[in-house]
Amino acid sequence: MYTYASELIGNNNNSADLEHSGNLEITQFNLFAGYGLSSRINIYANLPIKRISQHPATEDIHHRTESLTGIGDVRLSIKWVMRNQFLGPGWRLFFGSDFVVPTGNSFDNDPFSDLADSKEHKHFAPGNGTKLADISFEAWHRSEFPFIMGATVRQGIYSSTSDVGYNPGLSTKITIHAIRQRGIFNNAFPYLKLTTRIDGKDEWNKINPPNSGGTFIDGMLGFNLEVNEKVSGIINIDFPIWKSATGEQLDSFRFVFSLRRIIN
Repeated sequence: MYTYASELIGNNNNSADLEHSGNLEITQFNLFAGYGLSSRINIYANLPIKRISQHPATEDIHHRTESLTGIGDVRLSIKWVMRNQFLGPGWRLFFGSDFVVPTGNSFDNDPFSDLADSKEHKHFAPGNGTKLADISFEAWHRSEFPFIMGATVRQGIYSSTSDVGYNPGLSTKITIHAIRQRGIFNNAFPYLKLTTRIDGKDEWNKINPPNSGGTFIDGMLGFNLEVNEKVSGIINIDFPIWKSATGEQLDSFRFVFSLRRIIN
């Protein structure tokens, strides 16, 4: 997965604005595995490996041209199949929960503290250093309509505080899916997504930073690729559509390619 994000704070092209302009690039490789405990319950694990590069327009104590590579936080998931009409018209319903374990390299200090201005520090890290939990519900419906339609609702329910005082805000995410039932280009099925995300404010040592929280709408265009019964993949691009954010926050574009193999 490759993500490109750009930022320009303020509405005027003055020197203060340019001090906070630049871009951020993230290349991420995910090791992912799933296992069916039964016909109704599946478990999953995801380990991200990230390379993050920052390229500011103007360098200072806050913003420098720098890169880091490290392991992100492990995500463990469980999904319960409530209803599964696999073939023909009908519904597929799922209920699940995700748990994030702080196994990755995280922040070594508070980048928003008064002491941060006196030494070099990072505003990004492969991991958050916090425990997270959320619950989710998925519904998919197949009919005579050309697209399989789906909806996902995901709600954050818990976040811990890291060793350096970081506590991420809880998020609500609602996604509408549409997958074309008939493939094109040799079993490539067009896939569309529209996501609304409402982020709560982060905290650094009980203080809200100036650039967290807000409402975001993002789109996705992609293809589900079916190689055979056991091998499939996804290729897509994510892009921002609209946002109402607290402070100035990054606009990001993401390119994703994933490959999956079923092992009996």
